[in-house]
Parts: sequence; structure tokens; C-alpha cells
Amino acid sequence: MNNSIYESIILSKSNIQVPLFKSGRSVDSRYFPEREAEKIIAEISNTYKIFLVLGIGSGILIKKLNEKFPDAKILAMEKKECDLNFLSQLKIFQELKQSSNCLFFSSEKLIQVLLNSYIPSVHGDLRIIEQRAWIQENKEDILQIKNDLSLALKKISADFSVQSHFGKIWQHNIFTNLKLFSQNKNDFSDIKIPLDKTAVIVAAGPSLDKTKNELLNNRNLYFVISTDTAMSSLIKCGIIPDAIFSIDGQLVSSTHFLLKNKDLLKDSIFIFDLCANSSAVKKVYEISKKILFSVSAHPLCEYIKSFFPSSFISLQTGSGTVTIAALDFAIKLGFQNIQIYGADFSYTNGKPYTKGTYLDKEFGKIQNKINSSEKKFVSLMFRTELKKISQKKYTTEVLESYKSSMEEYLINEKTTFNLKNDVYFVKNTNSPKIKIENIENNVNFDFFMNDLLEKKFFLENEQLIFLPYIAWLRKNTNINDFEKLQKLALSSIVRYNNKV
Repeated sequence: MNNSIYESIILSKSNIQVPLFKSGRSVDSRYFPEREAEKIIAEISNTYKIFLVLGIGSGILIKKLNEKFPDAKILAMEKKECDLNFLSQLKIFQELKQSSNCLFFSSEKLIQVLLNSYIPSVHGDLRIIEQRAWIQENKEDILQIKNDLSLALKKISADFSVQSHFGKIWQHNIFTNLKLFSQNKNDFSDIKIPLDKTAVIVAAGPSLDKTKNELLNNRNLYFVISTDTAMSSLIKCGIIPDAIFSIDGQLVSSTHFLLKNKDLLKDSIFIFDLCANSSAVKKVYEISKKILFSVSAHPLCEYIKSFFPSSFISLQTGSGTVTIAALDFAIKLGFQNIQIYGADFSYTNGKPYTKGTYLDKEFGKIQNKINSSEKKFVSLMFRTELKKISQKKYTTEVLESYKSSMEEYLINEKTTFNLKNDVYFVKNTNSPKIKIENIENNVNFDFFMNDLLEKKFFLENEQLIFLPYIAWLRKNTNINDFEKLQKLALSSIVRYNNKV
């Protein structure tokens, strides 16, 4: 049974195979479809590097696109897999499938194809071409297709926005931290993790004000993994974390480590993302040599880990939160019982954070009778639209996305969890994936940099390792050509290598 929207194939006057819908209409002209395609393409600027074509039809439009833009990527969509199967009998379709620049897919794969294929730093703007007859034939499904398209582009845009903002900061931190790691030959063989204890992940939400008493009263039962924001609050009430996490690349994160009594943390383990603020790392090296570096999704970090595979641990950060990174660390270590404190993902009683964080200190310095710290906190909270959860709790779209990201992570890891009295209780049955005692710091910064610079122009599978920095360059220069941006990225490394 033919479930495709296509039913038969005819020959145009110019001898092109043209598929017909069951309605009798066709995507392409039955006379000279190549002329129609050339007319459409003539109006398209030569600057485009990627196209999304809605409706394949005879394939002649895609063939002409491929001829005019031989270096561009062409994503071509049909409604169903059976439609693609029907079109596979067309000679042009068969020829195009052999091209590495063309990708054919069905509509249910639209979001994933765009997320995997479209990189704004490389391709610039996406040009969408709608085949009018195809749109008309599939009008009942167009709303869903456009919703999926909007959702994918929104996520891609958000990722690009973050990269274009932080790309330069991240790259500076990565190379600085790599050199610091190379200069400090840590030995992790004496670090023992008590997996029989309950791992407690401590975030800095307002609920920590009341829940941290449980930690204080039963400290010996827990292996405490603190986020950098929550660390000072824990220390002030007498709880010294066993491990501290930091992933933020911004300079403000270094303020967490401005401690009066640094000896308190001399036995603590510090885990920094390789993108984390390098000033914070330098401060911690004055306290302890027990610094582990993790890598997440930054392509340069992944490349460095492939270069020194036994020196780094790979961790997830979900939507980019330190809480998820700490949680992933606990799960990969093999803790069976895990609790999460202060992961409110909301503002409670007019407060964005627990007492004792650096914001308490900073806002306290500048408060006065008409400009209180509470007023400062409220202005911080109202940066984006608030949503009311209960009488005293508010959240935002961003905070909701963080919560969803963490809970999706827990589901994907096949853990069981529940939330009770502002504390997450997690049961983990996964086997350990990280053994700290097996980590070896064999990083040789000079060797790595020399190898990187000798490549001059990157191999095909390595050319995207500087994408976040290239996104920053694209935003902050008038250059759009990817090859020129690559050369700029390389020259910046040469200059940076001389400075470090």
C-alpha cells in the first residue's frame, strides 16, 4: 500500500522526471522545471552557506542549488519516510544522494537535523526555501513543521548567543588553566572517596537557610560536594565541603575564593571546568594542589581531553549549571545515595540565594536606609519576568529550564528521585565511571601548543574546535567568511602563546 503523498511520475517537456501528488498536482513545472528552478536561485545571494528546502519534488531545484553553491550544505525535507522512498526512484534524487553536501530527511527529524547540521559560526544565516506547491499539499502539517523549525532555531540561536558572548573568555581560561595544570603536577593517588556515605550536592538556593542544619547535625554521614556559590555559606556555619565545584568562566566567580582562612580547605578537593575562571584557579592553587579539571561540551576542551585522555574527567552540565556538573560527578563516582540541597530553581521570600553568599556581602556593603540589600535582591530577581509558584515562591523561564534540565538528566541516567521539603533524594544504581586515583596529570602545555600551531590549518575533523571563539569574532568583527575567521582564531593563539 502506497502511503506516500506521491502517486506517479511523468516526464516534463524538457525530459525531467516530475512526481505527481495523489491530488494530481506537482511540486515542479510540467513544462520546464529547470527554468523555474533557475529563476528562484537567481534571486539568492552568493553569501549563503546553508539551505533548508521544504519539499524535494523532482529534485531539480536542489540540483541547481548544488551547482550554484557547490560548497554550501543543502538540507532537503519531505513529509514522511515513505515520500523519500518514493522519490528514490528519480534519477536526480539518486545523483544528489551521492553528494556529501546534500541531506534528505523526513519532517519528524527536522529538529535533530538542524541541531546537528546548522552551525551559525560556520554557515552564517540559514536560507529557507519553501516549494509553494509542496506547502499547499501539506497545509495540514505546516503548523507543526513551522513550530519544530522555530523551536530548533530558537535553541541554535540561544547556543550561538552564549558562544558569541563567552567565546573569548572561555578560550582565555582554557589555555591559562591548561598551563596552570601543566605547571602543577598533582598526584591524585592518595584521594579516597567514601562511597558508603551519602553524597550531598549543595547549591545556593534560599531553602539552604533551613536545610543546612541537617548537614551540620549529621556531618559525618555525608560526603559534601558544594557549588562555588554555596561554599562560603557552608563554611560560615561550620561545614567544610569535601569537594567544591566551579564552572563559571566570568571573573565574578573568583570572588567565591577570597577566603580569610584558606587552611580550612586544604584537604578539600576542587573540581574546575577547564573553561572556569582562571583567576579562581590561581587562588585555589594557593590553598590546595588537589585540583581536578573536567571537560564538558566545549569543542576545544574535548580536543584537549583526546590529547591527554587520562588527565581530565568528562562531566555533563545540562543547560550549563554547576549543580548538574556536581551531580554528574557524584553519580559517575558511584555514590548510590545522593541528596541535593538548595536546588530551588526559584526565589523564596524575596531572596535569590541563601545567606552567606558573596552577593550578601557585596549588597550589604552598599545598602543604606533607602536602598536596602533586599531592594538589591529584588532588582536582581526582576531582571526577567517572574512566575508565581506559591505565596512566597517565584520562578522564571530560565530557572524552570534549569530545573527541567536537571530532572531530565536524572531520568536519562535511570535514577529514581523525589523532592521532599526542598531536598532531592536520589537513588543511583549506575556502576562507577570515574576513579580519581587513576587520574594522571601528564599535561605538557608546550608540547600541546607546538603541535596545535604546527597544524597551521586544521584537519577537517579538528577545524571546529575554536567555534565558540569564532562565534565571538563573528559578533565583534565585520568578518563573516569562516576561513578568514579561522585564520584570525589561529593568529590569536599565536599571540596568546607568546603571552602565557
